[in-house]
Amino acid sequence: MNPRHDPALLAVELERLITLVRRRGGPHDVDDPPLAGSQRLALSVLVSGPPLRLGALAARIGTTDATASRTVDALVALDLARREPDPADGRGVLVVATPKALEFVAERRRRLVGILEQGLSGMSRADRERLVSLLAELNDVLDPSVRAGASSAVEVAGGTRGA
Repeated sequence: MNPRHDPALLAVELERLITLVRRRGGPHDVDDPPLAGSQRLALSVLVSGPPLRLGALAARIGTTDATASRTVDALVALDLARREPDPADGRGVLVVATPKALEFVAERRRRLVGILEQGLSGMSRADRERLVSLLAELNDVLDPSVRAGASSAVEVAGGTRGA
């Protein structure tokens, strides 16, 4: 196997990228509410798609219903999510991102875009497009909802493949 195709090397490079992004102040900083990893994941899922039942949210973030419930409780307390009756099933509840959540995630993404633009500016347009395409492909392979035929978060969020 070519050493540049080694998944361990990809892991190292992704960790390095995340570290560099965090060091430059994105996608969150001291002004953001203190969110645990599961809360950030849930928030991203809620903002990028339609309202979800708790079990569906748990599946999307890879956790139990109980952990998802505690995660949603924390987001509700911060006014980043709310629970609403499911119109399709009066006994069910949907978890919905609030306007505050939409703005919070939009601001985080704006900061991240600014940081990435700095790094991508030295790459050719073709290389940038290839990088985005490969990351989208990897995400699609790793995301069970995409394998099941659901739309990717990129399509929901921006209307294009790979961002």
